[in-house]
Amino acid sequence: MRYFINMNREFKDEFGRVYTFDPTRCREKEEEIELMNELDTQDIGKPYIFPKNSVAEITKDEYDQLVSAIQSGVEGADTREEILAKYSRD
Repeated sequence: MRYFINMNREFKDEFGRVYTFDPTRCREKEEEIELMNELDTQDIGKPYIFPKNSVAEITKDEYDQLVSAIQSGVEGADTREEILAKYSRD
């Protein structure tokens, strides 16, 4: 399993969201990658296709930190900002 964060600021609602890549359920091509949003109950199992240059691969620990913050009722804004800053391409 691999973990990603959306780095594309053009899509305000999606920016900073985290996704998983499971090679048994997702596809990866040269320019795009199919990811799953496992945090949104309405989207579980629904694949999203992203250009590879709009997402950054993060560690499992970073993914777990953000998931924990979100599930505990905290938005996880500080954790999200730290991760976004770490992988920022600006």
